[in-house]
Amino acid sequence: MPSPHRRSRGLASARLLAVALAVSAAEAFSPQSALVKYSRLHHAQPATCIRLQMLRVASPRFLSGLAARVGAESIMCRWPEVAASDIKTHFPRTERVVALGDVHGDSYALSTVLWNAGLIDEEGSWAGGEAVLVQVGDILDRGPDEAFCLNLLLRLQQEARQVGGDVIMLLGNHEVMNSDLDYRYVDPLGWLGWDEESDQMLAEQMSTTHEGKKKKPKKDKDAMANWRNLLDRATQLAEMVNRPAVKVLPPFMQGRIKALGGRQGALATLPVAVTVGSTVFCHAGVMPEVVAYGLERLNSETSAYLRGERAKKPLLLDAIPQISPIWHREFGKDGLEFDQRALEAADAAMSLLGAKRMVIGHTPQQRGVNCVKTPEGREIWRIDTGMSQGIAQGPLETLEIASDGLPEEAVQILRGDSNVAAASRTVEAARSLESELQKELKALRKDSLPFAMAESGGSRAKLAPYMRPRIEV
Repeated sequence: MPSPHRRSRGLASARLLAVALAVSAAEAFSPQSALVKYSRLHHAQPATCIRLQMLRVASPRFLSGLAARVGAESIMCRWPEVAASDIKTHFPRTERVVALGDVHGDSYALSTVLWNAGLIDEEGSWAGGEAVLVQVGDILDRGPDEAFCLNLLLRLQQEARQVGGDVIMLLGNHEVMNSDLDYRYVDPLGWLGWDEESDQMLAEQMSTTHEGKKKKPKKDKDAMANWRNLLDRATQLAEMVNRPAVKVLPPFMQGRIKALGGRQGALATLPVAVTVGSTVFCHAGVMPEVVAYGLERLNSETSAYLRGERAKKPLLLDAIPQISPIWHREFGKDGLEFDQRALEAADAAMSLLGAKRMVIGHTPQQRGVNCVKTPEGREIWRIDTGMSQGIAQGPLETLEIASDGLPEEAVQILRGDSNVAAASRTVEAARSLESELQKELKALRKDSLPFAMAESGGSRAKLAPYMRPRIEV
């Protein structure tokens, strides 16, 4: 059962959409125009206006240009053709990498951090040149603008690749949940933007609910024929996406299902984990078992499952939450610097991959982007700041890695006008009391053993039981 806070947020969003629908009532109704009006009304709220101050340059030209871009182009989510080839896993070193945490359907937060990082211009087009943007998953759920966020990143991906850059989007647990038709965390407005027909149905249903009108079902031939047409269309969709359960879902869900739950959708192009130079990126973090399984194998098998070429998901994807690369929270939890087992697991995984840092999302960090250094000096960067309005409206921050592997390598946190030095957000792993005790006992044995043996004539067998060295601690 959703929390009161979530219910109130959903009702507020529904009321705001109803206002946008009412404004469009005098015109020829269009779900797109209503959505654009909703977005403008929503982003005019005081809480969001306060966050506007975090822009690097509070440029009216940028805001108006981006608004014009949103209003001019179709906001229906478009996705690329899915190739049958394997998903790329390993990327070479590049001059600049920007890592972005969980977006969760907040178009304002997404456009703001991309602008602050210099990756988009005032019209919302790619401006990052040969830079690489890595988004670590969870674009979907909790926020109202999922279709726009996914569409924006897919468009930027195409534009970046034309000039030598790239946009890499990873699968998060919420993307996999959507592919499995698990819609527990979808915002009421998250059903909009996937196709026009589904938007029309949802808008009519929400406007009827808001006006408090309940139409009694008509028991006539026309109503029966309409019901049969809806059932036939749902049956065709179920066969197309190979999901029998789709038959019983409401018609307004079908646009989202075709885009995300289907076997031809955008999610099949996204990898689970990648490496860029000496950095490994993953939604929740890579455990040694996943490295042993093989990142290429995991990406390939997951993509095959999402394309409908494989009957079941890879076992390690989400069947074992403790080591799942999209579900576990060992590397994102508070007090990680005191958890020797988790730090050793991270060290082992990075050592096997030849990586010196790992960048993850999944678990919101109240203090913003931060890093924990392992006992062997490797870094675990946690970049989920909870920036979405559907989470906590946390800090609008990204992580920048420049000149990876070179002497002038620099890592910093991008936050509006002021960049934050990596050292100020980095904590060292705490010393293990157990390992320190073992070292002290070992030193004591080395000091006492020759003296004891000398008194006993040098014979190890003649040592008293209480003086014999123990091998267990």
